[in-house]
Amino acid sequence: DGAQFVGPIFLGLIIDFIGDENAPAWKGYFYAGLLFVCTMIGAAGEAQYFQIVMRVGMQVRAALQAAVFRKSMYISNKGRREGKFGVNLAVNNLISSDCENVEMATRNFHILWSSPLRIFVSMFLLYQQLSWPSLVGAAFLVLMMPLQKQVVTKLTQYARAGFKKADKRVKKEKEAVEAMQIVKCYAWENSFVDEAQQLREEELLFLKKSAVLGALNMCLIFSVPVLVSSVSFTVYVLAGNELTASKAFTSLALYNVLRMPLIFFPQVVAQLTVAMASLDRLEDYLSRDEVQDKDVQPLQPGLPAVSINNGVFSWGNLDSRDGDKKSKGNGKSKKPNKEMKHQPVTRQKSSGSVACGPEEDYLVTLKDINLTAEEGALVAIIGPTGSGKSSILHAILGEIPTKAGMVTTRGTLAYVPQQAWIFNATIKENILFGLEYDSK
Repeated sequence: DGAQFVGPIFLGLIIDFIGDENAPAWKGYFYAGLLFVCTMIGAAGEAQYFQIVMRVGMQVRAALQAAVFRKSMYISNKGRREGKFGVNLAVNNLISSDCENVEMATRNFHILWSSPLRIFVSMFLLYQQLSWPSLVGAAFLVLMMPLQKQVVTKLTQYARAGFKKADKRVKKEKEAVEAMQIVKCYAWENSFVDEAQQLREEELLFLKKSAVLGALNMCLIFSVPVLVSSVSFTVYVLAGNELTASKAFTSLALYNVLRMPLIFFPQVVAQLTVAMASLDRLEDYLSRDEVQDKDVQPLQPGLPAVSINNGVFSWGNLDSRDGDKKSKGNGKSKKPNKEMKHQPVTRQKSSGSVACGPEEDYLVTLKDINLTAEEGALVAIIGPTGSGKSSILHAILGEIPTKAGMVTTRGTLAYVPQQAWIFNATIKENILFGLEYDSK
């Protein structure tokens, strides 16, 4: 930043040297040499600065993306519903847009303090060149700041609104892809396309408003230095002063230095406000409830590989308590009162989910579950749709919060869900799933 002022200062000295016929020649060479050396030092320092901040920004982005990815692996069903932004928070938007916003703010953070410093030094040097008329230009500059602040505030509001619309659109598209068989069966393609297109148009409306305000902001940024220099020179001449070449070119160079912080400072403020909104979303997601790691015990002779003793499990809290007191589930399977021990499960009739007690604020998904599975045994859980078969498996995995009882697993666990899937690899690698190939 200090090297930015070397050019205007030495430019004035060189112009004065050229105008002075009696000045020794060594002064010109000395001024030119110092101008070259200081400019090279400034360029080297600026390049090093950008290398460091860009590296730090990439490291911050990588760390946040890794944290979001890890959170998506451990977040519980309760965590997906809770939080300030609820279920509308899309993970892919967090990884792409929000992490990128934080990265950009990290790169340009130091402009927040360097820009006011450069503006102050520039105005001080301008005061030495133009005296009090330079303060008129500074006053004009100050009067333009509230307008730019309003533009930046509106940009922030449109950015946050655009984020919400993007999350809703991605959520709707994800639902359509995950339930594609149902969508194709009932020919709901056009309905989903229309709804996604409507959300996209609403998102584009905010993006358009943001782009228009951004263009207006850039117009103000580039026009302010020209207006400030014109006002200052006009007032300086009207005050009866002589505008020499040295003062004019030095002042123009200083106004050119002043232009850069005026351009970047409002942009950085806008980036920081958008980054604060992104950090709010990231913090909300990363602080949500997680599935606790299970303490898997080693296999022991005579003890079952899996056992559940008097287990009571619930997918989540009650959303509301209406006056009719209807007992409703949350879309998950329900199965109370089941006894299973070394044999296929017999289904018992149930009146639905029940509250665990008058003071509890959750609905029970599985109640009074007792299950043992010996090592090497093949256990089949039989029942109609929605009876709780998958919920028992999730209870063994620890994905359903345990309200009462104890779940014990011994040895290693492998879970194959009902939804077929493959990862990006060959068929052989999908079959081996990380294990070494044994031809025998």
